[in-house]
Amino acid sequence: MLVWVSLFGSFLIGSIPTAFILVHIVRHKDIREMGSGNVGTMNVRGQLGIGPALAVLLIDASKGAIIVWLCTFAQADPSVGLALGVAGHIYPPWLGFRGGKGLATALGGLLALKQIGTILVFSLVWVPVYYWLSGKDGDKANLTAILAALLKTVLGGPNWGLVLMFILIGDKHRRVIKAAMSN
Repeated sequence: MLVWVSLFGSFLIGSIPTAFILVHIVRHKDIREMGSGNVGTMNVRGQLGIGPALAVLLIDASKGAIIVWLCTFAQADPSVGLALGVAGHIYPPWLGFRGGKGLATALGGLLALKQIGTILVFSLVWVPVYYWLSGKDGDKANLTAILAALLKTVLGGPNWGLVLMFILIGDKHRRVIKAAMSN
């Protein structure tokens, strides 16, 4: 029973809309109606500056780390819990299932899982794609780096919870890129 409670709790923790709450408190506005409309760190940075964006990043990353700790304590698979937490972040029921992109929550969880190699693969792919191949398009760099991290995860085990997490994040980025191209 504790395993199921921790997995459901993982989704709920992930679904806490940090950026939405912070912008609502500071500006009394809905972040979904500002800038890119995304409920995440980069939109907060564009709207409120680096300080509030760092707060969102740290809180969202902490959600991932807390989820890993909770699932480990409850003897549930922490990578499955992390995937559920990222799903909650991307599809929060409190915001009509319209949330962030999941990267910060994933980062915190990956750090807690000591997945340094996966973070390194993501970073080593992201930097050249962002600076030299995508015209400094963060979403395209993110998607490419997510695919590289997914490939590393599949070839390294695979860890099916992390595979699911990367698929969720990749699909969110794919949809954002597709929407941007149709505008």
